[in-house]
Amino acid sequence: MKEILIAISCVFVLFACAHKPTVLEETTRILEPETGTALEPAPLEEKGSISEQETGTDPDSALMEKGTDLPDLCEEAFVIDDPSHAIQKPADFITPVERYGRLQVADFDHDADPSTAPRRQLCDERGNPLQLQGISSFGLHGAEGDWILTEAVFDVLAYDWRSDSVRLVVDITEQGYAAKPAELLAKVEKGIELANKRGLYVMVDWHVFSPGDPFSPQYLDAGKNLPHYAQIRQAHPEYNGPQLFFAYLSQKYGHLPNILWEIAGKPQGNSSEETAREVWQNKFLPYSQSLVYTIRDYDADQFDNIIICATDNWSRFIDVPVHAPVQDTKDQIMYSVHFHAGTDDTGYDTLEQYQMRHKVLNALDGRLAVICTEWRADFLPYPSANDGQTSLGPFIDFSLRWLTFLAEQNISWVSWSLTRKDTFFSATLESTPALPVDTDDDGIPNWDWDTELSITGRFVRAMLRGETVPLYTDSALMRDFERGDLGKFALNADNPNPALALKPAEYSGNGVAAITGMSAKGVWDNRLQFFSQNFLYGIYRTFTFDLYLPVLTAGDDEALFVVKPIFQYAHQGNPDAMNWWPDLIPRTIVTGKDFTVMPESGLMKATVSIPLKPLNPAPKDTLEHLILLVSLTPVSAGSLVYLDNVGFSSLHNGDSIYRLPLE
Repeated sequence: MKEILIAISCVFVLFACAHKPTVLEETTRILEPETGTALEPAPLEEKGSISEQETGTDPDSALMEKGTDLPDLCEEAFVIDDPSHAIQKPADFITPVERYGRLQVADFDHDADPSTAPRRQLCDERGNPLQLQGISSFGLHGAEGDWILTEAVFDVLAYDWRSDSVRLVVDITEQGYAAKPAELLAKVEKGIELANKRGLYVMVDWHVFSPGDPFSPQYLDAGKNLPHYAQIRQAHPEYNGPQLFFAYLSQKYGHLPNILWEIAGKPQGNSSEETAREVWQNKFLPYSQSLVYTIRDYDADQFDNIIICATDNWSRFIDVPVHAPVQDTKDQIMYSVHFHAGTDDTGYDTLEQYQMRHKVLNALDGRLAVICTEWRADFLPYPSANDGQTSLGPFIDFSLRWLTFLAEQNISWVSWSLTRKDTFFSATLESTPALPVDTDDDGIPNWDWDTELSITGRFVRAMLRGETVPLYTDSALMRDFERGDLGKFALNADNPNPALALKPAEYSGNGVAAITGMSAKGVWDNRLQFFSQNFLYGIYRTFTFDLYLPVLTAGDDEALFVVKPIFQYAHQGNPDAMNWWPDLIPRTIVTGKDFTVMPESGLMKATVSIPLKPLNPAPKDTLEHLILLVSLTPVSAGSLVYLDNVGFSSLHNGDSIYRLPLE
């Protein structure tokens, strides 16, 4: 019985040691905002005790002191294969770290209004507000994410894209850090070194997307037995997965001015709008507070690197911590917000405010420093929706509206993501080579604009470089008159000109529609019609066609041809009830300067483009009839007229709602 009691006592002692809380100074205790009572940050809960064998410590080894160099990765650790070589920094290039120095969170007066408190803002080392812009990796645990860990890719990001920052995403589950901690730790260190060499700021993200609860055993147990953490565990046997991870990295890299620690990226599924505040105080606040104390205890120098804390549901409850913020001796805390451009802020809430942006402003006015560590150009339902919808996009207009808002509020952002996947949020294509090369002969490796960047990637690169939003042209051909086929192109039944005639023709082997007998009395005297076209047209912004006339002697400003299109579409899908656009499209006058002479054919050609004003809302039904009211002028009277390539086009910035597949 005595031996049993002794054994039970030993187990109790070991269990108690395993739960030993971090020692805190009295001045760093947290005051609960409503009751004023002191809160002790709870240690991250252990599932069981840690035996001496598990710690892997040597009884003769000294505890690692704060600021001491940590050992390199063991021989069995993952080694990054990088066949590329870094280029020389361009002579005129100023790195972000050279420009801003060591970052800090500081007060600044955002509105010159003495009645409002200053906001907390990311600032440079001189206290000037700034906005960092960057891009995130995909999860570094697989080939879709770790391909960026090369000299060539980071040269692209620094010198071609002009990115300020890079986010390194460490997925814990999904065969990530929990399954192969040494490999993922090596990848993080490689990413830090690549960014540091080029003066980029780097965010290290402990990514808890699935299952999404930061206290999940998958996270708390991850990497606990990694040999790299042996001395830290000897000093703090109560530490768990995220604490060991950030303690190690803080001690090794905390002296660098370009490191930001994101202690919980993209948590999900723990709360709703009604319970968000309670869940923050009971779950995310104690988790965040424990990590803050851990990082500060092991930071490698006297300067505190910025720590980024998260709220639930993919960091959408950004204003909840106003009521109970994370405590930090020097208040170097920021709070992340995430958004999907096609999901968030596509309409007003009941208060006639954009809900997510309203939350961001609430957070700022509540003296929380806000940073957007992840935004996506696509649409994707949040976990609470659970409606089975998939990603759509990209939504460039919505993205641009969001980025304009972030710029107005001096909120730094990171775009998701740099992955070679066939997705709307991916910046590069699935076929993009892993190692970029210099394709434009400027001495800097890059990804080819036409063949290696997605629409999202082109947009993000333009934003990082401070360039205009790229535009794209889509077109759809309604009728090209080949094979002698007019294709439901005929005289309108109400045409008043008996001489007007229409027939198929060709010149130089090219099919056209020939129009004879057109009068010069005005557009209402000559009426042509494309009938029953059944053509989806609502997304297009321009009606176009090629016009041919015999070579005429005319001045640049002399009118030669006049056209007024009238569109008819079925009202609410009923072809017997036609809506039409009589006044939305003005007459278009084609003058001498619009034509180019084609000597070999004895004709002159003009491509006529008529801007369309879209219906509001844009119709989902189809174009039924297109009536062309046309006329010659005294200069061109009696001429034979040819039409060809009648269709539509749209110049857009990439939004899927303004695009159709090319025909």
